[in-house]
Amino acid sequence: MEISKQGKLLCSTWVKQCNLLSVGTAGFYEGFLLIEWPLPWPRDVSEIDSLSKVSFMAKKLNIRLQLIFRDHQRARQDKRLACYHKFLNTRTIDSMTGATLEHNRRSGSSYYSGLGLMETYVRHENLAETAQQILSEIARVKEKRENFSFDSSEPAEDRELSTPLSDEQSPKVAFGLSPEQESSWRDALLDRDEVSQSYDGNSVRDVLICTHGKRDRCCGSLGMNLYKELSNSVLFDTVANRRLYRTSHTGGHRFAPTAILLPQGTLWAFLNEEIMGLIVSEDPDCLALKPHFRGSVGLGESELQVVEAELFAEWGNLFPGENGWNLLHSSRAATLDGDCVTFYVVSPLKRKITISAKIAEKRKIPSWNCGDTPGYQENGGDGKDSYAEYEVTDLAIEDVQNLPEGD
Repeated sequence: MEISKQGKLLCSTWVKQCNLLSVGTAGFYEGFLLIEWPLPWPRDVSEIDSLSKVSFMAKKLNIRLQLIFRDHQRARQDKRLACYHKFLNTRTIDSMTGATLEHNRRSGSSYYSGLGLMETYVRHENLAETAQQILSEIARVKEKRENFSFDSSEPAEDRELSTPLSDEQSPKVAFGLSPEQESSWRDALLDRDEVSQSYDGNSVRDVLICTHGKRDRCCGSLGMNLYKELSNSVLFDTVANRRLYRTSHTGGHRFAPTAILLPQGTLWAFLNEEIMGLIVSEDPDCLALKPHFRGSVGLGESELQVVEAELFAEWGNLFPGENGWNLLHSSRAATLDGDCVTFYVVSPLKRKITISAKIAEKRKIPSWNCGDTPGYQENGGDGKDSYAEYEVTDLAIEDVQNLPEGD
């Protein structure tokens, strides 16, 4: 049993004692901004003065800011700055079917199929400025696609969404590219429906392990232990082309050790070296991995993430010869109407699938701070300071359409 030095129960131990599930706790973000930043980190990223504007802009754009750090790497002056975002994904749903687009317009749902990547390396002193430039470009893309507008020029306490930035107002992008490369990149980003950035939806590029001890002692201990174990793993050698990082708070520290996998944009819980290996290698026994799957950040409500986890576990039963990874490699959207969830999947196998399910709240558990006395009571949670768990019933395939070649 994990007990703090003060004799208090740690959150990761309490969660296991009350059998709290991790599914449906991934949060909802349009992307992640990774900034390689030296240790130690404060309790909250926004407390770093030079990143205050970056933190504000990222929050307004619904992009989660993650500090990253790699131990034992060769010292270099340039630091990594990477933005994973759904609008940088080359597999945009826009190009697939008119019927799918019609559903988008009718329901307001947004299809998700992972995140595209834009990255660069700059001097530490230029990280904040370059990050702001990247976020400004993402804001411009949102303007084109969603009639979104953003103004970051006012003081932080007074900044609001307002009129779109003009070409003259928008800062120029500096990624260490030649003027011709920068012009080509900007034209692709702003003028094409699909952005040709680095993306492979079937391979893990970055694994972020939360080791943020100043935020939560469970991540600081359990997360750090897992990071050390994985640091010597063949999962993260140069041949695999995967990068392992320590990262700042990801949310859900009660499920430590936790990880974010990119570009998939999936969050995972209760990890160890063996489970991490099964996830990265996409082991077909998805039912066994379900307790570790928190959800995809592209699905905007906990209930939808819970149904996604159920589909991840049951996909092989619904579609023999496949498994849950086929689902996570697909473009997917979901809607919630009362207790009814409708899941839409556009598969790389050229199928458009509609699945229905019902979802019900199973129990609520009151929350508390790590190290406090939990005071756990079955079904005793109430209000926003509680964790809700759901169960899925009546899972059924409603429709399967084969898409024409070329869609």
